[in-house]
Amino acid sequence: MFLIDSNIFLEYFLGQKRGDEVRTFFDSVPNENLFVTDFSVHSCGVILFRNKKANLWIEWINLIKSTSGIDVLEIEMHRKKDLLSAHEVQSLDFDDAYQYVVAKTENLHLVSFDQDFDKTDLKRLEPLQAVELWKNRGAV
Repeated sequence: MFLIDSNIFLEYFLGQKRGDEVRTFFDSVPNENLFVTDFSVHSCGVILFRNKKANLWIEWINLIKSTSGIDVLEIEMHRKKDLLSAHEVQSLDFDDAYQYVVAKTENLHLVSFDQDFDKTDLKRLEPLQAVELWKNRGAV
């Protein structure tokens, strides 16, 4: 089960250099095993609006709502204080702390290009690493 960071979606949406890796990831792992935070949904909206791709964001939202199987996760109000702990203990900024807390709380692998997670106790996977983990999930 994988939590997908905003930068993974944006790499694909904006046609950046590692978009093919992201495409391979989405083609390889069934959507029912993918999660995104509400924070990432909004962050992608900010960037896509800024890049004059608001319609793409709306299409993506409609896909998530209807058929994609990707679940959107959020931090419940009583757990928001955990963001401060992630910030202080793991030295993460707010957006990274949000992803960290959700991944830890839900016991998910974090898929991200953000190397800030490498200094934490949470192992970060890049898309092709996640594909390999998915393919080898039944291996002994």
